[in-house]
Amino acid sequence: MNQCKLERKDVPENVKALEVSLAWLFYTFSAFYFKFLRGALQLHIRILWKSLNPKVPSPTPTNEIITQFHACFTSAEEIQEVLKAVDYDCAETSTQIQDLHMNSAIQGGQVAHDAACVSEHHLKIMFTYVFQFGLQRWCPDILGGSPMSLYNSTHESIALESFQHITTNFG
Repeated sequence: MNQCKLERKDVPENVKALEVSLAWLFYTFSAFYFKFLRGALQLHIRILWKSLNPKVPSPTPTNEIITQFHACFTSAEEIQEVLKAVDYDCAETSTQIQDLHMNSAIQGGQVAHDAACVSEHHLKIMFTYVFQFGLQRWCPDILGGSPMSLYNSTHESIALESFQHITTNFG
């Protein structure tokens, strides 16, 4: 069996420069990609929250909304079951999409402009995740509730699962 053995003397000197260039390129690309993903996730959450103006505080849920949620869901396992069985044929999403487009036209600004550029298909996916849990809007309890509460954990799951679904499908 004839093995090819590569020795250092067989490698040209300029290969070391190429290795450094590739390492720099990888680092730069990784930093850019991370920054891009962070911005995309922030936009995704702004759209879910229907809070297109960064200067306006995001709404908080009423006690009635949280109580209704807890009447339907009592465990993390139930949440996971709903996440696994999302039905993308949800009629309520069209109203939410129309409201989002109307609000983005009224509010203006970069976030509203970027939100208006998101495809209706991706918006439908986002709002479908919200409606699968019987919620009228994505509205975590950031001021009064524990970050680990079932209500807030569900909102985290909705945001991350819908973001992952959209980004893995060329969103």
